[in-house]
Amino acid sequence: MDVLQLKEEIIEYAYSIGINRIGFTTADPFDELKQKLVDYHAKGYASGFEESDIALRTEPKLSLPTAKSIIAISVGYPNKLKNAPR
Repeated sequence: MDVLQLKEEIIEYAYSIGINRIGFTTADPFDELKQKLVDYHAKGYASGFEESDIALRTEPKLSLPTAKSIIAISVGYPNKLKNAPR
């Protein structure tokens, strides 16, 4: 199976199980993001929900040395509850 065919199959499957968006990128370092995150942390904007080690956030191969690609997904959640309390 070639890479493009595999990618299309992953996309198809993702949508079939309720994933709203899907994207692919290389596992190369996110060099442009690194300085933005340094500035963000220096201003005290870190929420505590994200990894505090900027290198781990911007250099995927630190977490998985053999990584070649990254697949990112998003799944929306309802903003209105059925039977919401009143």
